[in-house]
Amino acid sequence: MSTASERNTQALQSMIGDTALATRLKQTRLAVITPATAPTPALQLLSEYVVDTLCRLWEQVDFHGSLAEPQRLAAQTTTGGDPASMQHAWRPGYDVVIALGCRAPDMSAAYIIEIGYDGWTVIMGPDAHVGGESNPVAAAFAAALASSRAFQWVFRDALDGAAVPPVETTRADLRVLYGLTTEPMALTLPPTVVFGSGAVGHAFLSILERWPHPVTGAMDLVDPDPYGHSNMQRYTFMLRASVPKAKVTIRRDALAQKHPGLKVTSYPHDLNAYCQARGYAEHIALAVVGLDSPEARRHVALKLPIRTVNMWTEGKRVGGALYTPSDQRACLGCDYLEPKGERMDETARVAQQTGLLPGVVRQLLDTAAGLTTTEAQVIAAHQHVRVENLVGEPLRSVLPALCATGRVVLPGSAAPVEVPFEIPDPADAASARSARNVFVLHQFAFAPTTDERCRVTEAALDQESRPCEGRAHVEFCVPSQAVRGFACKPPLLRRAG
Repeated sequence: MSTASERNTQALQSMIGDTALATRLKQTRLAVITPATAPTPALQLLSEYVVDTLCRLWEQVDFHGSLAEPQRLAAQTTTGGDPASMQHAWRPGYDVVIALGCRAPDMSAAYIIEIGYDGWTVIMGPDAHVGGESNPVAAAFAAALASSRAFQWVFRDALDGAAVPPVETTRADLRVLYGLTTEPMALTLPPTVVFGSGAVGHAFLSILERWPHPVTGAMDLVDPDPYGHSNMQRYTFMLRASVPKAKVTIRRDALAQKHPGLKVTSYPHDLNAYCQARGYAEHIALAVVGLDSPEARRHVALKLPIRTVNMWTEGKRVGGALYTPSDQRACLGCDYLEPKGERMDETARVAQQTGLLPGVVRQLLDTAAGLTTTEAQVIAAHQHVRVENLVGEPLRSVLPALCATGRVVLPGSAAPVEVPFEIPDPADAASARSARNVFVLHQFAFAPTTDERCRVTEAALDQESRPCEGRAHVEFCVPSQAVRGFACKPPLLRRAG
Protein backbone atom coordinates (compact mmCIF):
# COMPACT_ATOMS: atom_id res chain seq x y z
CA MET A 1 0.00 0.00 0.00
CA SER A 2 1.35 3.39 -0.93
CA THR A 3 2.12 5.98 1.72
CA ALA A 4 0.66 9.47 1.79
CA SER A 5 4.03 10.81 0.69
CA GLU A 6 4.00 8.54 -2.36
CA ARG A 7 0.46 9.67 -3.17
CA ASN A 8 1.58 13.29 -3.05
CA THR A 9 4.36 12.42 -5.47
CA GLN A 10 1.90 10.70 -7.81
CA ALA A 11 -0.45 13.69 -7.70
CA LEU A 12 2.39 16.08 -8.42
CA GLN A 13 3.54 14.01 -11.38
CA SER A 14 0.01 13.97 -12.73
CA MET A 15 -0.28 17.75 -12.34
CA ILE A 16 3.18 18.89 -13.44
CA GLY A 17 4.62 15.90 -15.25
CA ASP A 18 7.94 15.71 -13.38
CA THR A 19 8.49 13.32 -10.49
CA ALA A 20 11.80 15.00 -9.61
CA LEU A 21 9.92 18.09 -8.46
CA ALA A 22 8.42 16.05 -5.63
CA THR A 23 11.69 16.48 -3.73
CA ARG A 24 10.58 20.06 -3.07
CA LEU A 25 7.81 18.73 -0.84
CA LYS A 26 10.51 17.22 1.36
CA GLN A 27 13.15 19.96 1.12
CA THR A 28 11.16 23.21 1.19
CA ARG A 29 11.22 24.79 4.65
CA LEU A 30 8.11 26.54 5.92
CA ALA A 31 7.36 28.41 9.13
CA VAL A 32 3.98 29.31 10.66
CA ILE A 33 3.96 32.32 13.02
CA THR A 34 1.24 33.32 15.49
CA PRO A 35 1.14 36.43 17.71
CA ALA A 36 2.91 36.33 21.06
CA THR A 37 -0.28 37.45 22.83
CA ALA A 38 -2.90 35.03 24.14
CA PRO A 39 -4.76 33.52 21.17
CA THR A 40 -8.47 34.13 20.63
CA PRO A 41 -10.84 31.30 19.61
CA ALA A 42 -10.99 32.80 16.11
CA LEU A 43 -7.18 32.65 15.80
CA GLN A 44 -7.12 29.09 17.15
CA LEU A 45 -9.60 28.05 14.47
CA LEU A 46 -7.52 29.64 11.69
CA SER A 47 -4.45 27.92 13.11
CA GLU A 48 -6.21 24.52 13.00
CA TYR A 49 -7.03 24.89 9.32
CA VAL A 50 -3.63 26.26 8.29
CA VAL A 51 -1.69 23.54 10.10
CA ASP A 52 -3.91 20.78 8.74
CA THR A 53 -3.72 22.12 5.19
CA LEU A 54 0.04 22.63 5.13
CA CYS A 55 1.20 19.53 6.96
CA ARG A 56 -0.59 17.06 4.72
CA LEU A 57 1.64 18.19 1.86
CA TRP A 58 4.87 19.76 3.11
CA GLU A 59 7.28 17.75 5.22
CA GLN A 60 9.36 20.44 6.96
CA VAL A 61 7.32 22.94 8.97
CA ASP A 62 8.36 24.93 12.06
CA PHE A 63 5.93 26.70 14.40
CA HIS A 64 6.63 29.89 16.35
CA GLY A 65 4.47 32.01 18.66
CA SER A 66 1.69 31.52 21.18
CA LEU A 67 0.18 28.51 19.39
CA ALA A 68 3.43 26.81 18.41
CA GLU A 69 3.17 23.83 20.76
CA PRO A 70 -0.46 22.91 19.99
CA GLN A 71 0.35 23.37 16.31
CA ARG A 72 3.28 20.95 16.57
CA LEU A 73 1.15 18.34 18.35
CA ALA A 74 -1.65 18.68 15.79
CA ALA A 75 0.81 18.36 12.90
CA GLN A 76 2.36 15.22 14.31
CA THR A 77 -1.01 13.46 14.57
CA THR A 78 -2.30 14.46 11.15
CA THR A 79 0.69 14.68 8.82
CA GLY A 80 1.22 12.10 6.13
CA GLY A 81 4.97 12.63 6.34
CA ASP A 82 7.50 12.25 9.15
CA PRO A 83 6.05 13.66 12.42
CA ALA A 84 9.57 14.45 13.63
CA SER A 85 9.95 17.05 10.87
CA MET A 86 7.23 19.22 12.47
CA GLN A 87 8.96 21.30 15.17
CA HIS A 88 8.28 24.04 17.72
CA ALA A 89 11.27 26.12 16.64
CA TRP A 90 12.45 29.31 14.98
CA ARG A 91 15.33 28.62 12.61
CA PRO A 92 15.51 31.35 9.91
CA GLY A 93 16.42 30.33 6.41
CA TYR A 94 12.85 29.44 5.47
CA ASP A 95 11.57 29.37 1.92
CA VAL A 96 8.03 30.41 2.95
CA VAL A 97 6.77 32.10 6.12
CA ILE A 98 3.03 32.24 6.87
CA ALA A 99 1.96 34.71 9.57
CA LEU A 100 -1.49 34.28 11.11
CA GLY A 101 -3.05 37.55 12.22
CA CYS A 102 0.28 39.30 12.69
CA ARG A 103 3.23 40.80 10.81
CA ALA A 104 6.04 38.48 9.81
CA PRO A 105 9.69 39.34 10.54
CA ASP A 106 11.53 40.99 7.67
CA MET A 107 13.30 38.15 5.88
CA SER A 108 14.22 38.98 2.33
CA ALA A 109 15.09 35.36 1.50
CA ALA A 110 11.62 34.05 2.33
CA TYR A 111 8.27 34.44 0.61
CA ILE A 112 5.98 36.07 3.17
CA ILE A 113 2.25 35.32 3.38
CA GLU A 114 0.23 37.22 6.00
CA ILE A 115 -3.31 35.96 6.41
CA GLY A 116 -6.31 36.56 8.67
CA TYR A 117 -10.07 37.03 8.79
CA ASP A 118 -12.62 39.18 10.57
CA GLY A 119 -16.10 37.73 10.67
CA TRP A 120 -16.91 36.88 7.04
CA THR A 121 -14.07 38.93 5.55
CA VAL A 122 -10.81 37.17 4.60
CA ILE A 123 -7.72 39.42 4.64
CA MET A 124 -4.32 38.77 3.06
CA GLY A 125 -1.36 41.16 3.18
CA PRO A 126 0.17 43.61 5.66
CA ASP A 127 -3.22 44.51 7.15
CA ALA A 128 -4.12 40.90 7.93
CA HIS A 129 -5.53 40.37 11.42
CA VAL A 130 -7.95 38.02 13.15
CA GLY A 131 -11.07 39.49 14.74
CA GLY A 132 -14.70 38.74 15.45
CA GLU A 133 -16.12 35.37 16.40
CA SER A 134 -14.93 32.03 15.10
CA ASN A 135 -16.10 31.43 11.55
CA PRO A 136 -15.06 28.10 10.03
CA VAL A 137 -16.03 29.19 6.50
CA ALA A 138 -13.71 32.20 6.62
CA ALA A 139 -10.97 30.30 8.47
CA ALA A 140 -10.99 27.46 5.92
CA PHE A 141 -11.04 29.94 3.02
CA ALA A 142 -8.09 31.87 4.46
CA ALA A 143 -6.10 28.67 5.06
CA ALA A 144 -6.75 27.46 1.51
CA LEU A 145 -5.71 30.84 0.12
CA ALA A 146 -2.45 30.84 2.08
CA SER A 147 -1.64 27.22 1.26
CA SER A 148 -2.35 27.60 -2.44
CA ARG A 149 -0.21 30.73 -2.59
CA ALA A 150 2.67 28.84 -0.92
CA PHE A 151 2.33 26.00 -3.45
CA GLN A 152 2.20 28.45 -6.32
CA TRP A 153 5.38 30.14 -5.12
CA VAL A 154 7.41 26.97 -4.62
CA PHE A 155 6.40 25.49 -7.99
CA ARG A 156 6.15 28.76 -9.91
CA ASP A 157 8.71 27.64 -12.49
CA ALA A 158 6.75 24.47 -13.31
CA LEU A 159 3.18 25.80 -13.49
CA ASP A 160 1.85 27.31 -16.70
CA GLY A 161 1.19 31.03 -16.30
CA ALA A 162 1.98 30.93 -12.59
CA ALA A 163 3.77 34.25 -12.19
CA VAL A 164 3.23 34.95 -8.49
CA PRO A 165 2.12 38.54 -7.85
CA PRO A 166 3.38 40.37 -4.77
CA VAL A 167 1.22 39.90 -1.70
CA GLU A 168 -0.68 43.14 -1.25
CA THR A 169 -3.59 43.78 1.07
CA THR A 170 -6.56 41.87 -0.29
CA ARG A 171 -10.01 41.62 1.28
CA ALA A 172 -12.80 39.27 0.26
CA ASP A 173 -16.25 39.43 1.84
CA LEU A 174 -17.51 35.85 1.61
CA ARG A 175 -21.11 36.97 2.05
CA VAL A 176 -20.83 38.78 -1.28
CA LEU A 177 -18.91 35.92 -2.89
CA TYR A 178 -21.53 33.35 -1.89
CA GLY A 179 -24.57 35.61 -2.27
CA LEU A 180 -25.57 35.52 1.40
CA THR A 181 -28.30 38.01 2.26
CA THR A 182 -28.11 37.20 5.99
CA GLU A 183 -25.40 35.80 8.22
CA PRO A 184 -26.16 32.15 9.07
CA MET A 185 -26.34 31.51 12.80
CA ALA A 186 -28.16 28.45 14.18
CA LEU A 187 -28.76 25.88 11.42
CA THR A 188 -31.75 23.58 11.09
CA LEU A 189 -31.11 21.02 8.36
CA PRO A 190 -33.90 19.30 6.42
CA PRO A 191 -33.46 15.52 6.09
CA THR A 192 -30.02 15.59 4.48
CA VAL A 193 -27.93 12.87 2.85
CA VAL A 194 -24.18 13.40 2.34
CA PHE A 195 -22.97 11.15 -0.47
CA GLY A 196 -19.20 10.76 -0.23
CA SER A 197 -16.79 11.48 2.61
CA GLY A 198 -13.69 11.96 0.49
CA ALA A 199 -11.56 15.08 0.20
CA VAL A 200 -14.34 17.58 -0.54
CA GLY A 201 -16.78 15.75 1.74
CA HIS A 202 -14.34 16.04 4.62
CA ALA A 203 -13.89 19.75 3.99
CA PHE A 204 -17.66 20.26 4.07
CA LEU A 205 -18.13 18.22 7.24
CA SER A 206 -15.24 20.01 8.96
CA ILE A 207 -17.20 23.27 8.59
CA LEU A 208 -20.26 21.75 10.27
CA GLU A 209 -18.14 20.14 13.01
CA ARG A 210 -16.73 23.58 13.87
CA TRP A 211 -19.88 25.64 13.38
CA PRO A 212 -20.06 27.98 16.40
CA HIS A 213 -23.87 27.86 16.71
CA PRO A 214 -26.28 24.94 17.24
CA VAL A 215 -26.98 22.62 14.30
CA THR A 216 -30.16 20.54 14.45
CA GLY A 217 -32.10 18.28 12.10
CA ALA A 218 -31.15 14.92 10.56
CA MET A 219 -28.23 13.82 8.40
CA ASP A 220 -27.21 10.50 6.84
CA LEU A 221 -23.54 9.98 5.91
CA VAL A 222 -23.02 7.53 3.03
CA ASP A 223 -19.58 6.24 2.01
CA PRO A 224 -18.30 2.64 1.90
CA ASP A 225 -14.60 3.46 2.32
CA PRO A 226 -12.48 3.03 5.45
CA TYR A 227 -9.58 5.31 6.30
CA GLY A 228 -6.16 4.22 5.08
CA HIS A 229 -2.62 5.55 5.50
CA SER A 230 -2.63 6.62 1.85
CA ASN A 231 -5.66 8.86 2.53
CA MET A 232 -3.83 11.16 4.91
CA GLN A 233 -2.62 13.65 2.35
CA ARG A 234 -6.13 14.72 1.35
CA TYR A 235 -8.65 14.23 4.18
CA THR A 236 -9.13 17.32 6.33
CA PHE A 237 -8.56 16.65 10.05
CA MET A 238 -8.09 12.94 9.55
CA LEU A 239 -6.05 11.41 12.39
CA ARG A 240 -3.56 8.57 12.18
CA ALA A 241 -5.54 6.74 14.87
CA SER A 242 -8.59 6.63 12.56
CA VAL A 243 -7.04 3.92 10.35
CA PRO A 244 -8.71 1.50 9.43
CA LYS A 245 -12.13 2.65 10.73
CA ALA A 246 -15.02 3.61 8.46
CA LYS A 247 -14.90 7.27 7.45
CA VAL A 248 -18.61 7.85 8.05
CA THR A 249 -18.40 6.39 11.56
CA ILE A 250 -15.64 8.78 12.63
CA ARG A 251 -17.39 11.79 11.10
CA ARG A 252 -20.70 10.78 12.69
CA ASP A 253 -19.13 10.69 16.15
CA ALA A 254 -17.43 14.07 15.65
CA LEU A 255 -20.68 15.73 14.57
CA ALA A 256 -22.69 14.13 17.37
CA GLN A 257 -20.20 15.34 19.97
CA LYS A 258 -20.29 18.93 18.70
CA HIS A 259 -24.01 19.11 17.90
CA PRO A 260 -26.08 16.78 20.13
CA GLY A 261 -29.26 18.18 18.58
CA LEU A 262 -28.30 16.84 15.13
CA LYS A 263 -29.37 13.25 14.46
CA VAL A 264 -26.50 11.73 12.46
CA THR A 265 -26.60 8.21 11.04
CA SER A 266 -23.69 6.56 9.27
CA TYR A 267 -24.03 4.13 6.36
CA PRO A 268 -20.75 2.47 5.28
CA HIS A 269 -22.29 1.33 1.98
CA ASP A 270 -22.36 2.56 -1.61
CA LEU A 271 -25.05 5.05 -2.59
CA ASN A 272 -27.23 2.59 -4.50
CA ALA A 273 -27.28 0.08 -1.64
CA TYR A 274 -28.16 2.91 0.75
CA CYS A 275 -31.01 4.17 -1.45
CA GLN A 276 -32.39 0.67 -2.00
CA ALA A 277 -32.49 0.09 1.76
CA ARG A 278 -33.97 3.55 2.38
CA GLY A 279 -36.65 3.17 -0.26
CA TYR A 280 -37.91 5.68 -2.82
CA ALA A 281 -41.34 6.58 -1.45
CA GLU A 282 -40.01 9.77 0.10
CA HIS A 283 -37.69 12.06 -1.85
CA ILE A 284 -34.34 13.11 -0.37
CA ALA A 285 -34.89 16.70 0.83
CA LEU A 286 -31.23 17.74 0.44
CA ALA A 287 -28.42 15.74 -1.16
CA VAL A 288 -24.86 16.93 -0.58
CA VAL A 289 -22.65 15.32 -3.22
CA GLY A 290 -18.90 14.93 -2.93
CA LEU A 291 -18.38 11.89 -5.16
CA ASP A 292 -15.41 11.17 -7.40
CA SER A 293 -16.91 10.52 -10.84
CA PRO A 294 -19.57 11.84 -13.23
CA GLU A 295 -21.10 8.36 -13.28
CA ALA A 296 -21.71 8.43 -9.52
CA ARG A 297 -23.26 11.91 -9.79
CA ARG A 298 -25.62 10.63 -12.48
CA HIS A 299 -26.68 7.90 -10.06
CA VAL A 300 -27.51 10.52 -7.42
CA ALA A 301 -29.46 12.58 -9.96
CA LEU A 302 -31.59 9.53 -10.76
CA LYS A 303 -32.75 9.47 -7.12
CA LEU A 304 -34.51 12.82 -7.80
CA PRO A 305 -33.48 14.75 -4.66
CA ILE A 306 -35.51 17.91 -4.05
CA ARG A 307 -32.37 20.01 -3.69
CA THR A 308 -28.73 19.14 -4.36
CA VAL A 309 -25.43 20.71 -3.39
CA ASN A 310 -22.67 19.44 -5.68
CA MET A 311 -18.97 19.81 -4.76
CA TRP A 312 -16.12 18.86 -7.06
CA THR A 313 -12.47 19.14 -7.94
CA GLU A 314 -11.39 18.91 -11.56
CA GLY A 315 -7.79 19.32 -12.62
CA LYS A 316 -6.70 22.64 -11.11
CA ARG A 317 -10.23 23.77 -10.29
CA VAL A 318 -12.58 23.40 -7.34
CA GLY A 319 -16.23 24.31 -7.30
CA GLY A 320 -19.70 23.96 -5.87
CA ALA A 321 -23.23 24.43 -7.13
CA LEU A 322 -26.79 24.36 -5.81
CA TYR A 323 -29.55 22.67 -7.83
CA THR A 324 -33.24 23.27 -7.13
CA PRO A 325 -34.99 21.65 -10.11
CA SER A 326 -38.13 23.26 -11.50
CA ASP A 327 -39.65 24.01 -14.88
CA GLN A 328 -37.00 26.66 -15.44
CA ARG A 329 -33.99 25.15 -13.64
CA ALA A 330 -31.70 22.25 -14.32
CA CYS A 331 -31.04 19.29 -12.04
CA LEU A 332 -27.69 17.70 -11.23
CA GLY A 333 -28.09 15.23 -14.09
CA CYS A 334 -28.26 18.05 -16.63
CA ASP A 335 -24.63 18.91 -15.91
CA TYR A 336 -23.50 15.29 -16.17
CA LEU A 337 -25.24 14.02 -19.30
CA GLU A 338 -23.89 10.81 -20.79
CA PRO A 339 -21.60 11.84 -23.68
CA LYS A 340 -23.18 10.59 -26.89
CA GLY A 341 -19.99 10.68 -28.93
CA GLU A 342 -17.98 8.32 -26.73
CA ARG A 343 -17.32 4.82 -28.01
CA MET A 344 -17.19 3.27 -24.54
CA ASP A 345 -18.85 3.91 -21.20
CA GLU A 346 -16.96 4.19 -17.91
CA THR A 347 -16.94 0.44 -17.29
CA ALA A 348 -15.45 -0.34 -20.70
CA ARG A 349 -12.84 2.41 -20.41
CA VAL A 350 -11.65 1.29 -16.98
CA ALA A 351 -11.68 -2.37 -18.05
CA GLN A 352 -9.46 -1.53 -21.00
CA GLN A 353 -7.19 0.57 -18.81
CA THR A 354 -6.78 -1.99 -16.03
CA GLY A 355 -7.16 -5.38 -17.74
CA LEU A 356 -9.94 -6.37 -15.32
CA LEU A 357 -13.13 -7.96 -16.59
CA PRO A 358 -16.00 -5.47 -17.06
CA GLY A 359 -18.17 -7.18 -14.45
CA VAL A 360 -15.37 -6.92 -11.89
CA VAL A 361 -14.82 -3.27 -12.78
CA ARG A 362 -18.49 -2.35 -12.31
CA GLN A 363 -18.59 -4.10 -8.94
CA LEU A 364 -15.43 -2.35 -7.75
CA LEU A 365 -16.59 1.06 -8.93
CA ASP A 366 -20.04 0.74 -7.35
CA THR A 367 -18.98 -0.70 -4.00
CA ALA A 368 -15.59 0.98 -3.49
CA ALA A 369 -14.25 -2.34 -2.19
CA GLY A 370 -10.48 -2.60 -1.89
CA LEU A 371 -8.59 -4.43 -4.61
CA THR A 372 -7.75 -8.03 -3.81
CA THR A 373 -4.23 -9.31 -4.39
CA THR A 374 -5.39 -11.10 -7.55
CA GLU A 375 -7.08 -7.98 -8.94
CA ALA A 376 -4.05 -5.85 -8.09
CA GLN A 377 -1.76 -8.34 -9.85
CA VAL A 378 -3.87 -8.09 -13.01
CA ILE A 379 -3.60 -4.29 -13.02
CA ALA A 380 0.10 -4.35 -12.15
CA ALA A 381 0.86 -6.70 -15.04
CA HIS A 382 -1.32 -4.67 -17.39
CA GLN A 383 0.11 -1.25 -16.49
CA HIS A 384 3.61 -2.18 -15.28
CA VAL A 385 3.16 -0.63 -11.83
CA ARG A 386 4.01 -1.97 -8.38
CA VAL A 387 1.39 -4.34 -7.03
CA GLU A 388 2.00 -3.28 -3.42
CA ASN A 389 0.66 0.20 -4.28
CA LEU A 390 -2.69 -1.28 -5.28
CA VAL A 391 -3.68 -4.03 -2.82
CA GLY A 392 -6.50 -2.92 -0.52
CA GLU A 393 -7.10 0.37 -2.34
CA PRO A 394 -10.48 1.19 -3.95
CA LEU A 395 -10.28 1.11 -7.74
CA ARG A 396 -11.19 4.79 -8.09
CA SER A 397 -8.34 5.70 -5.75
CA VAL A 398 -5.71 4.02 -7.91
CA LEU A 399 -6.97 5.26 -11.29
CA PRO A 400 -5.13 8.63 -11.05
CA ALA A 401 -1.85 6.77 -10.57
CA LEU A 402 -2.54 4.85 -13.79
CA CYS A 403 -3.25 8.06 -15.71
CA ALA A 404 -0.73 10.41 -17.23
CA THR A 405 1.67 7.67 -18.37
CA GLY A 406 2.26 5.98 -21.67
CA ARG A 407 5.08 4.58 -23.80
CA VAL A 408 6.58 5.65 -27.09
CA VAL A 409 9.41 4.08 -29.05
CA LEU A 410 12.12 6.63 -29.76
CA PRO A 411 14.38 6.31 -32.82
CA GLY A 412 17.38 4.14 -32.05
CA SER A 413 15.74 2.66 -28.96
CA ALA A 414 14.41 -0.88 -28.89
CA ALA A 415 12.47 -0.46 -25.66
CA PRO A 416 9.51 1.90 -25.19
CA VAL A 417 10.15 5.00 -23.08
CA GLU A 418 7.74 5.90 -20.26
CA VAL A 419 6.10 9.26 -21.00
CA PRO A 420 3.82 11.37 -18.77
CA PHE A 421 0.96 12.82 -20.81
CA GLU A 422 -0.89 16.08 -20.35
CA ILE A 423 -3.70 18.00 -22.01
CA PRO A 424 -2.83 21.66 -22.52
CA ASP A 425 -5.48 24.29 -22.01
CA PRO A 426 -6.95 24.89 -25.49
CA ALA A 427 -7.22 28.58 -24.65
CA ASP A 428 -3.51 28.76 -23.95
CA ALA A 429 -1.91 26.98 -26.90
CA ALA A 430 1.01 29.42 -26.87
CA SER A 431 2.08 28.37 -23.39
CA ALA A 432 1.88 24.69 -24.40
CA ARG A 433 4.10 25.31 -27.41
CA SER A 434 6.66 27.18 -25.32
CA ALA A 435 6.94 24.56 -22.57
CA ARG A 436 10.23 22.77 -22.14
CA ASN A 437 10.59 19.27 -23.63
CA VAL A 438 7.02 19.30 -24.92
CA PHE A 439 5.95 17.26 -27.92
CA VAL A 440 2.63 17.95 -29.65
CA LEU A 441 0.31 15.35 -31.15
CA HIS A 442 -2.15 17.68 -32.87
CA GLN A 443 -4.12 19.13 -29.91
CA PHE A 444 -2.48 16.84 -27.33
CA ALA A 445 0.87 17.32 -25.63
CA PHE A 446 3.22 15.26 -23.49
CA ALA A 447 6.66 15.64 -21.96
CA PRO A 448 9.15 12.78 -22.51
CA THR A 449 11.58 11.82 -19.80
CA THR A 450 14.40 12.14 -22.30
CA ASP A 451 15.54 15.38 -23.91
CA GLU A 452 16.35 13.63 -27.17
CA ARG A 453 15.00 15.43 -30.23
CA CYS A 454 13.09 13.03 -32.37
CA ARG A 455 10.44 12.52 -34.97
CA VAL A 456 8.10 9.66 -34.18
CA THR A 457 5.62 8.38 -36.73
CA GLU A 458 2.14 7.24 -35.85
CA ALA A 459 3.29 3.63 -36.04
CA ALA A 460 5.80 4.25 -33.24
CA LEU A 461 3.03 4.72 -30.68
CA ASP A 462 2.22 1.44 -29.00
CA GLN A 463 -0.83 2.78 -27.17
CA GLU A 464 -3.84 4.93 -27.83
CA SER A 465 -4.23 8.08 -25.72
CA ARG A 466 -7.61 9.15 -24.46
CA PRO A 467 -8.65 11.82 -21.93
CA CYS A 468 -9.12 10.51 -18.40
CA GLU A 469 -12.77 10.87 -17.38
CA GLY A 470 -13.49 13.71 -15.00
CA ARG A 471 -9.99 15.18 -15.12
CA ALA A 472 -9.49 18.30 -17.13
CA HIS A 473 -5.95 19.50 -17.65
CA VAL A 474 -2.90 17.31 -17.25
CA GLU A 475 -4.12 13.75 -17.12
CA PHE A 476 -4.43 10.97 -19.67
CA CYS A 477 -5.63 7.40 -19.35
CA VAL A 478 -3.48 5.18 -21.52
CA PRO A 479 -4.43 1.52 -22.09
CA SER A 480 -1.40 -0.75 -22.12
CA GLN A 481 -2.55 -2.87 -25.07
CA ALA A 482 -1.76 -1.55 -28.52
CA VAL A 483 -4.79 0.22 -30.00
CA ARG A 484 -4.49 1.84 -33.42
CA GLY A 485 -6.65 4.27 -35.30
CA PHE A 486 -6.45 7.81 -33.99
CA ALA A 487 -9.46 9.88 -35.00
CA CYS A 488 -7.22 12.63 -36.36
CA LYS A 489 -4.70 10.23 -37.97
CA PRO A 490 -1.63 12.34 -37.05
CA PRO A 491 1.18 11.92 -39.56
CA LEU A 492 3.94 12.41 -37.03
CA LEU A 493 4.87 13.53 -33.57
CA ARG A 494 6.86 16.75 -33.72
CA ARG A 495 8.87 18.95 -31.43
CA ALA A 496 6.83 21.91 -30.19
CA GLY A 497 7.95 25.32 -31.41
